[in-house]
Parts: sequence; C-alpha cells; structure tokens
Amino acid sequence: MSPSFDVEFRGTTALEALLARNPASLARHIIYQAHITPAHALLDRDCRGAVFLGCTFEDGAQLQALIQAGAAIFPSLDSLKLPYDPYRSALYTVDELGQGFDAQRTPNPYIATVDARIYDSFKRTQQQGHAASMLETLAQSIHDHGITEALHATIARAFPDVAEESDRCTRIVAIMGGHSARRDDVHFRNVTEVAWRLVRAGYLVASGGGPGIMEAANLGAFLGHWSNPGVIDAALAILKPAPSYKERDGSYSAAYKQSADEVRSRFGRTAAPAEREAHGWDQPFIEQRPHTSIAIPTWFYGHEPSNAFTDDIAKYFSNAIREDTLLAIALGGILYAPGSAGTIQEIFMDLAQNYYHTYGWHSPMVFMGEDPLMRGAYSFVREFLDRKLPAQHRYYLGMVGYAPGAVEALRLIQNAPPVDRRDR
Repeated sequence: MSPSFDVEFRGTTALEALLARNPASLARHIIYQAHITPAHALLDRDCRGAVFLGCTFEDGAQLQALIQAGAAIFPSLDSLKLPYDPYRSALYTVDELGQGFDAQRTPNPYIATVDARIYDSFKRTQQQGHAASMLETLAQSIHDHGITEALHATIARAFPDVAEESDRCTRIVAIMGGHSARRDDVHFRNVTEVAWRLVRAGYLVASGGGPGIMEAANLGAFLGHWSNPGVIDAALAILKPAPSYKERDGSYSAAYKQSADEVRSRFGRTAAPAEREAHGWDQPFIEQRPHTSIAIPTWFYGHEPSNAFTDDIAKYFSNAIREDTLLAIALGGILYAPGSAGTIQEIFMDLAQNYYHTYGWHSPMVFMGEDPLMRGAYSFVREFLDRKLPAQHRYYLGMVGYAPGAVEALRLIQNAPPVDRRDR
C-alpha cells in the first residue's frame, strides 16, 4: 500500500535504504538529489506518483522509462547558475552567509558575501514580476520547503528528550521588535537580558534574524552559556562603538560585523580561561543545550545583514512563509519590544492566531519596554480580547501582559504557560 502522505528521501544513500525495504510502490515518495543507476532497478517497482527532484540519471533510457511509467522528474537547475542550492537540506550558518565579507571594500563591505549575492538574485526575480522565470520561482519555493524541514529538524535536536513537536515548540519563545534599534539603546540591552534569562530558564529563543531588537534577542541567547549576567555588559561594551549596521552616510558598517565577530570569539566556545572564570562559563549547560536560539530572516529584507549570534539560520525567500513560521513555532509565547510597522503587523498576526487558536494553542503575548507605541498596542489587544473572547476563553486575558523590564517579562512567560486547545 502506498503511503497516504509524502515521504521524502535526500541523497543516494537514503534512496538505497528505501529500496532495501523493497516497497512495491514508490507512489508519493519524493527523492532529492540522488544519483540513480540501472542497478537501482526502479522499474521493477510501481513508480506512478513518484517524484525525483534534482536527481541525476546514469542511463537516459531509464530516465525516459520512468517518465513513461508515471514518475515526475524535476531537473537539477544547475543551468540557472543560482547562488544558492534550491534543494538545500540544512539551515545556514553565520560563516556561510558572511563568506566574502571584505572590511576594506567601500561603501558596502557586505556586497560580495553569499548573503548579498543571494539577495541580488532574489531582487532581480522580484523586479521581473510576472515575467520572472518560472524555474527560478519554483527553485525559491523548493528552497523554502527545505529550510522549513531543516528548521524542524533543528528544533528536534534542541529538545531530544521531547517526542512531540508541538511540545518542543512550547519551549520556544520568539522576540519581535524593530530592526533600527541601536546597540546603545536601552531597549537593546533589555531584550539582550530577557533573552539571556529565557535561555537560562530552559527556553529556546527565536528572532527574525536581522539587526536591532532581533540581534539583541540572538545575542542574549548566545550569552546564555554564561551564568553571570555581567557577561551582557561585557559584550555590549564591545558592540556599542559600532551601534548600527549603517554609518551616518548610509553606507554599510564594517565595524558592525567586526565587533560582532569579536564578541563571538571572546564569549563563544573558544573563550579564554580568564573570561570563563570572570563570567561563569557553564560547561554542563552547554553540553545539555547546544542550541540556544534560532534566527528566521528573509531575503525580502535582504538589505539588512543577518545578525551574527546564532548558527541556526532559517533564511527564506518568502516573507509570508517566514512570518507565519516564526509565529507558528513560538508556542511558548512572543515578547514584543518597540518597533515599527513590521512589529505591529506581527502583533496583529499573533493576535489572530491566538484568538482562533490556529495552531491548536493559546500562547502568551508579552509587551516590553516603556514605549507609547507598545503601550497603545497592548491596550488595543486587551480591549479587543475583553470585548470578543467567548466566556470559555476569557482565561486568555491573563496570558496577555505588559512588562517594563527583563525580570518581569520572564515572569509573565513562566506564569502563563501555553494552553493546548486541540482537543477542546
């Protein structure tokens, strides 16, 4: 009997493991980037509904026979000469996206990076609109699907003792806020501290992966391997002289990346013994929690460099998928720091998802920082829920709170655990 859902196998080894089980049918099996030879004897099985993505075929006659047998073959796309792998099966890393950075290049030291070259490719597709190549549009969609798969695999590795994915996601808290917050801004420090506290309390932090509040979220999580909160100010002392990713004249700041690299070197796995003693290097914690944060940026905002404080970067072409994914995985709640229109959009998306418990859960919404915009958004959300919540859901009002600082924000998250609505 063929499976009732798509089953995906990446690479030749995975294909051979599948064939060793001797399935009678390959219907709804999706094979990625395998090198297929006549020895695989695919035609001995029912291949109707099988899909081969980016595979290579040693025998043209076998390829033709598979098509005639009802298999779908999608090409490797090498001819497009794309700066990314459409069939990607892993998240990006800081070093991978930053490869090609040149501090001596002006006015944009990022322009030759892998990150920037992919953005240029994406931007050309956007500018072409409906005239864009269907193959390239499909390549971006396949890429984003692979990123989603890799993201959930990373979440599983972060919580190896938790069997169900939704239960893992109840330990993920996302932090949203403006990309323009400077490293010397009080909100930047507050978010860094709350992210540090969240990690120390056992949560995984998720952010939009860019600069500003997003960088503060990943920075605080990166520092979560240290038990002494003094490490926050030590790191900020390095970052503050390069407060923004753009210089006053609008050019990209090489010092912005260089200072982040210094923090990564000084407070990462290669930290010197003196630093470890001064700030409480927590080796047992590191062994238990190698993953402390996830960044989920998008090339839709590709003019913003991805921040440097996580090596789990799920970067998407589609901003819509990216926004929805970021909200969907953060069942542990979302903290909102001051931002602009993008942050307001995320607040209303999150409100709708919680009101309709789209993903089967009610999750906390916490607004942070002394900011009139955040105060106004919080008041609106509270008033809306007070007017609209049905009687059996009014408990959710207690899961929406306002926190002036990091300690209060963590307390609100811990005191309002997500509520499973799937069976109610």
